[in-house]
Formats: sequence, structure tokens, C-alpha cells
Amino acid sequence: MRVFVKICGLTRPEEVAWAAEAGADGVGLVFHPASRRAVTVERARRLAAEAPPGVIRVGVVAGPSLEELLTLVDGVPLDAVQWHGPYREAVMEELRRLRPRVKMVVAAALSGGKDGYRDALRLAGLADYLLLDTLVGRGGTGVPWDWDLATGLALPLPVIVAGGLTPENVGTALERVRPAGVDVSSGVESAGVKERGKMHRFVQAVRQWEQRFRGGVRDGSVPVAR
Repeated sequence: MRVFVKICGLTRPEEVAWAAEAGADGVGLVFHPASRRAVTVERARRLAAEAPPGVIRVGVVAGPSLEELLTLVDGVPLDAVQWHGPYREAVMEELRRLRPRVKMVVAAALSGGKDGYRDALRLAGLADYLLLDTLVGRGGTGVPWDWDLATGLALPLPVIVAGGLTPENVGTALERVRPAGVDVSSGVESAGVKERGKMHRFVQAVRQWEQRFRGGVRDGSVPVAR
């Protein structure tokens, strides 16, 4: 299996190049204005242009209107949209109808317990992936959630794990949750700025885990029911 790796919160063209160079499968551009990593449409367009073919461009949004969303999807352009609350089902349905090529990721919180993901699950029919994060405020806290909370959950969608991942702990998260993908932002930063070397170490840690998985090494693994 190959784990999808997304490096999120990129704000400089060289960061996109570093992510691709490290072997990331996707890059995340944040459009929520409250985030210190937020970018404008114009900057996002320049960043997206740095992503080589095959690297997925993901826009991170929180409750945009349909008009705002289409401006991002078409103007940047984006390959996927990652939704954080408030969710707007009608807007999501319209995006699905108007731009069926765009993948949909719905973010949910398990940091408050196993009930934290239920709001997102009702949108499962509209989404392609479920992103499990540590959501305190708008997220991006750099604090991991209790990965054991995912044990035994009947999750209807492929899962992406986010929240507090680092090159040092991503292998443990993979063992505990066995997700389809991982998402990192602050874990590859130093003093709030993306660091090339950490990006490489993070992706390398994921690929090393994949090699162990292929070899049947599953120390401490707790498979998730799907």
C-alpha cells in the first residue's frame, strides 16, 4: 500500500517545490482568513503553479459560499477541497454537481471523544475522504489527538490522519490508525516556517513504515474496522 502524504499550510513557492521534491502526494493551501497560513487567491495561483504534475492541490476552506468556492476551484485551480466547519451541505452538493472532478475531504474532530466525528459522518455521501484532526478552534494546534480513539470505529470513508504529526511520531500514528493518508503542517516547521529537511524526514518516515508494513511488521498495531 502507498500512504497519501499531504503537506499543508504552504505559503511560499519554494515550500511547494520542497514538498514535491520530498515525495509528497499533495500540497495544502489554506483559505481561512483566521489562519496564519492563509493565502489569497492570487498567491495560491502562484503556489499551485509550482506543483508538478501528479501532485494534488488541496484547498482548505471553512464554510465558503458557492461563488467563493468556484473562484478557488477554477481560479487556482484546485484538485480537491478540504472542508472544515461550518459545513454547508447545499454548497457541497452543488460543487459535486458542477465540478465532479474535484475530490472532497471532510474534516472531523476526535479530540473531544468518539462523538466528535458524527457531524462529519452525515456528509459521508458527499465526500471522498474523512480527515481526522485535533480541532481546537480552527485547528493547526500541533497537538495530536488520541489515535486509539479511532480503534473500532466503523468509518465509511478512507481516513486521513492530521493533527500534531511529526517525522518522529507519524510511524506510530500509522500503526494505530492504518489510514489511507497523513496530513502534516506544523510538524515540518521550525519557528513557524516550513523546513525543507523536516519535509524530507516526514515523507521518509512514512515510506519506511510502508516498507515495514509490506514486510509484515505491525508492532503495536490496532487495525481500524471499516
